[in-house]
Amino acid sequence: MDNIKFGRFIRESRQAKGMTQKQLAEKIHVSDKAVSKWENGAGFPDIKILEPLAACLGVSLLELMQGEKMGKWDERFVVPPDVIVPFHAVRASYAEEGIPFFASSASFVLSDALCMNAFKQEMKDLGFRSAAPTVPNNSLNGVALHVNDAAFIRTAEHLRQVIDTVRAFFPFLLLLIVGVGYLVTLLLLQSRKNEMALLRSIGLNRRKCFRVFFVDQLTLVITGVVAGSVLSVLIQGNYGGNSALAGGLVGICYLAGNSLALWKLLGVSVMEALSVES
Repeated sequence: MDNIKFGRFIRESRQAKGMTQKQLAEKIHVSDKAVSKWENGAGFPDIKILEPLAACLGVSLLELMQGEKMGKWDERFVVPPDVIVPFHAVRASYAEEGIPFFASSASFVLSDALCMNAFKQEMKDLGFRSAAPTVPNNSLNGVALHVNDAAFIRTAEHLRQVIDTVRAFFPFLLLLIVGVGYLVTLLLLQSRKNEMALLRSIGLNRRKCFRVFFVDQLTLVITGVVAGSVLSVLIQGNYGGNSALAGGLVGICYLAGNSLALWKLLGVSVMEALSVES
């Protein structure tokens, strides 16, 4: 901002109102030296003084910030300048002057939309009341809160539909995984029938042979589930635990199909297995 232009605008607006520097200073609770400093372009008022200064000079805040008259404008189409000041800096400035600090209004965006309900409860605990702009008489004394959560509600409704659909098909999905484990095991262990027959021929019964081959399959499944769960946690963060649980359930269903196929393969007699191999 051009301090010289800003100071000249203050001086011209003050003179147009017929005020001296001292009179203007008394109205906004500063010293006349501070006003003189502004008008000479040697300083700039604190941000908390801008609004009362504009009101005393009979200009808009936008005109004061730009240092020139803008004529008659419909306030509905006037966009105030963006003056970004750290919140803690404003609060500290008020504390230095011994002025109670409060914000008449504030707006912000939740970084995590899934915390919306927790945020609403926290605001309720702090004493905020809900403000509905659609109500004809929406004037509220005290503190009120307006939450624009339409997008969150639409997303939540869509997510609920997805969850209901998944729940409906979940049993069929588990059966499908069992079937996949059954078929994959049949195909992979066809080439190991002679090995199964050899183990049976040296005296291992069906249950012991089952444990030998099951441990091999179990090792592969656990490795896959653990690797997938770790990757899911790294990608999704705190929500990876649910994915790890789902991965464990998939592994159990796959092992169920694997066990059925393995038991079926071990049901073949030793002589039949050896004859087919030969």
